[in-house]
Amino acid sequence: MEVAERIAAGEVVDRPSSIVKELLENSLDAQADFVEVEIEEGGRQLIRVTDNGVGMTAEDALLSVERHATSKLRTWEDLDRLHSFGFRGEALPSIAAVSRFEMVTTARGENAGTRIILDGPGQARSEAAAGPQGTRVEVRDLFWNTPARRKFLKSPTSEGMKITELVTRFSILNPSIGFRLLLNGSEKLFIPTQWTLARRLATFWKLDEKELMPLEQQVGEILVEGVIARPGFHRRNRSAQLIAVNDRLITSQSLSQAFAEGYDPLIPRGRHPYCYVNLQLDPAGVDVNIHPTKAEVRFADARAPFRAIYRAVRNCLDEEKVETLKESGWDSTLDEPSPTASPAEIFAQSIPPVLVQGRVRPPSTDRVLEMYRPPEKAPAEPLVEEESEQGELMPVERDRPPEIEYLTRLYRAYLVVKVDQQLWVVDQHAAHERISYERLHRFQITGPDSQGLVVPFPLNLNAQEKLYLEEHRERFQEVGFEFTEEGEELALSAVPPGLPGGKVESFFEEVLAELSSQLPTEKETPVAQYREKLRAMMACKSSIRARENITPLEVIRLIQDLLAAEHSPYCPHGRPTRIRLDEPTLERLFHRT
Repeated sequence: MEVAERIAAGEVVDRPSSIVKELLENSLDAQADFVEVEIEEGGRQLIRVTDNGVGMTAEDALLSVERHATSKLRTWEDLDRLHSFGFRGEALPSIAAVSRFEMVTTARGENAGTRIILDGPGQARSEAAAGPQGTRVEVRDLFWNTPARRKFLKSPTSEGMKITELVTRFSILNPSIGFRLLLNGSEKLFIPTQWTLARRLATFWKLDEKELMPLEQQVGEILVEGVIARPGFHRRNRSAQLIAVNDRLITSQSLSQAFAEGYDPLIPRGRHPYCYVNLQLDPAGVDVNIHPTKAEVRFADARAPFRAIYRAVRNCLDEEKVETLKESGWDSTLDEPSPTASPAEIFAQSIPPVLVQGRVRPPSTDRVLEMYRPPEKAPAEPLVEEESEQGELMPVERDRPPEIEYLTRLYRAYLVVKVDQQLWVVDQHAAHERISYERLHRFQITGPDSQGLVVPFPLNLNAQEKLYLEEHRERFQEVGFEFTEEGEELALSAVPPGLPGGKVESFFEEVLAELSSQLPTEKETPVAQYREKLRAMMACKSSIRARENITPLEVIRLIQDLLAAEHSPYCPHGRPTRIRLDEPTLERLFHRT
């Protein structure tokens, strides 16, 4: 029986954050309006959840730690009428089976409470106890009796971040309930009961409330409620997206795609908008019992939720009169540049301004020429590339530079040029990114050098990001970021050299989001890996964007520099920089050979 209980516990309790989730759901089922979560050592040593809900009698408290004794299910049909978070009666018994468990609970209207004590599977001990109305659950020494499971826990920082995110999401999902989170005795999150949904989301997303738009629409049998941000705000990942069904948080990549299609074409491809939706529908139309953690659901009509989110987002953007991007299919940029400007001056206009001691100024022509000067003895790319023994494409030396002729631009992103007798279609962003990356590699990030800011830049961080930065501050310093304390907040006092001016805030947020989304394990990430990620992000941020205007002279210089790049066929992220069409290739495509 003991072995069976430990195996069953593994289905529900796989990490500290899963315990916090189950206990929070129990508190909400108990009608609490304030919940406090305390964590020590990422939950390994202590998880304590205290609420002011209805509490339990002594009899009910003993039953709560018996498997399935508190199940809300009496008949099979009850699965179609679920309105509570918990319904199988597995959470507390599973948690108690792999920890040193204690619960103190006092039922509403009672003067005395009950304490339940369990050290792993076995008989629970019950005794009278004093305590306020509500329930306090303490989970200590997690997996003390299953050392193999304990060995695979992630680092305390990783679990702390996961729990911080979880409590934040519960606070958004339940805007009438207050939450407090303490990590190792320090308060990391406090959300008063009075805070509105918009304020909670604005705090989580680090946006001004005026940038948020309420969402409420009935689409068929589904009521879509929530809040979305204006299209100017988006992230590289889906960390700013929340989806709930009947007030229960779920994960669904397909429903996240409905957000992207609802915003299309207002946000760039590969970016994800800030969205929160809560779908209200008949419980009979959704199955929440397909996984022990209840994080995944199955819909009777799989297309209905996607369609509901898509239409609600579209209609909200239309009602708010958010302008749609007007893109021409073909866009030629053959206009001649101003005859009074030199090629270097024209090219300088497309380079982002540089940051010098915290002040932004356009780069001088000399600096542009230095930054974009091809490396010495760089071979020009030939008409044909040969493969090395390792299968890599190797440029072949030639006696004369290639002839470059700019023809036109397609879809405001792809340059069509003639290089000698070849026709090239070049991705202007990917090409510039490769050029910037190689030059950064040569002279910008060669060590922990920094350039100071005249005025420290205050950082607007949410609780999860603060926790990550506190733990990994030295890593950021090793790649060129420096920080100062301003009260309880941090501010940037120095940044890596070469960072484009005017992009300090957005660039640091991108770096922080990218690194913190990859939750750390006990093994530290090497400094070289951090520098590599930073260099690739800096190259991306400082490069010409797709759909950004570029003059013919800039195109010529871009192609020249691409020819001189060591690894010109691909950008740092592995995307092709150009497609080449020569006569033999065209003959093969048209079946003339």
